[in-house]
Amino acid sequence: MPAKLEKDTPAPKSTKLWSATPTPLTPDYEIDEESLARAVEWQHTLGIEGLFVAGTCGEGAFLTDRQTDILTRRTVELAAGRMKVSVQVTDNSVARVLDRIERAKTCGADMVTVAPRLFERFATPNSMRRFYWDILEASPLPVCIYQLPTPTILPAEFIDEVYMHPNLQMIKDSTGNAERQRIVFAVAAKRPSLLVLTGVEIGYYADFIRGFQGGLLGSAILNARWARGMHDAIQAGDHDLARAISAHIDDFLYQIFGGPLVKSWMGGLKTCLQKMGLFTHTTSHFDMPPNAQTIEAIEKLVAERFWEFDLDKLPTPVATRMK
Repeated sequence: MPAKLEKDTPAPKSTKLWSATPTPLTPDYEIDEESLARAVEWQHTLGIEGLFVAGTCGEGAFLTDRQTDILTRRTVELAAGRMKVSVQVTDNSVARVLDRIERAKTCGADMVTVAPRLFERFATPNSMRRFYWDILEASPLPVCIYQLPTPTILPAEFIDEVYMHPNLQMIKDSTGNAERQRIVFAVAAKRPSLLVLTGVEIGYYADFIRGFQGGLLGSAILNARWARGMHDAIQAGDHDLARAISAHIDDFLYQIFGGPLVKSWMGGLKTCLQKMGLFTHTTSHFDMPPNAQTIEAIEKLVAERFWEFDLDKLPTPVATRMK
């Protein structure tokens, strides 16, 4: 039950927040470097500690190697050591992944992120174990494993072995699978240096409270200050406030993403960033344009500076109690 979970799950001594940052594109689908500069600087002001580029939210699967190199190199230059940079290098074979890791290293990345391989047919538990293990063994850069609920996810029976590898420095878990997460947390207890972050951003509190040390969120560019506020509330033992903050995050994200079915996820996100003055264009490889109602909601949120952490924006009983 929630109350028991809160009591039995200690708050982490410190929390981390990474951004699975969206990629600004020009109308001809090239990297918009001017918008990238604004976005990186903005995320530094939000207190974000790391940038994950070319991931799902970064539309990495659509970018050419040349574009990914430009994105990685410029992000590293713009972060200037103030934030770590990890780049998505997922592919179908160990050899292809290692080639991409070498490119990431040349571009100055601090870390690489490996998600489940793209080709799922004929995958076996042992082949999936070897995929991750061989990459960890050979990578010249530290590795983050990004776990998604796909058929080629690392089988649970290999988590304890693979996650103990010293070259694995971070995990992003977007599975929402409590049983898998318990195994991961048990490994992290044996490896204090292993950073375990949730990628679940809608219902952030419910996933975070299971034992994560922070979040690696595609929405961090929008909600980082609110996410930090939720972390602080949990560390202070105020779970009512933490839940209220999480519900508030859900509310404005649903407005930006076009409702609970997130029909305009990327279109809404980039429209919001454009209205905030961060992105020049809303170009995306995803065909998810916001409708007129969603655009109106985004304009209202931006006018209210929704990204600013302010308890008065919460329901009155919670805001009053905290004053």
